[in-house]
Amino acid sequence: VYLPDGSASLAPTRKGQSIKDMLASLCEKRGFPLKDVIIYLQGMEKQPLSLDQDCSVLRDQQVSLEVRVAFMLENTFSGNTKAIVAKSNKTLQDALQAVMQKHQLKPQEVSVSMVGSDEPL
Repeated sequence: VYLPDGSASLAPTRKGQSIKDMLASLCEKRGFPLKDVIIYLQGMEKQPLSLDQDCSVLRDQQVSLEVRVAFMLENTFSGNTKAIVAKSNKTLQDALQAVMQKHQLKPQEVSVSMVGSDEPL
């Protein structure tokens, strides 16, 4: 398993065990929230694998693990809110800049806050 920081780790595949269960301890050790993990076969079309499928399909395969970060972007003038999902190696500024350009928004037109908080970042 190739990890987002460029390192790699071996993970045993056991028939009957899901990919999610196979990755659980690895993700816990590395501090990756399992709910935010996406895994791809190395060298294949970048189609995410289902974490619920049997991990035996990964036997002798190399896979890449990505961690996604999700946040909400609210347009303070229109009240529209957009859910944004970005790779964990992107900065908040990088993720916001692409979305703001797409929707023709200026920095003073958006407010970014943590889920469950009204305090802007």
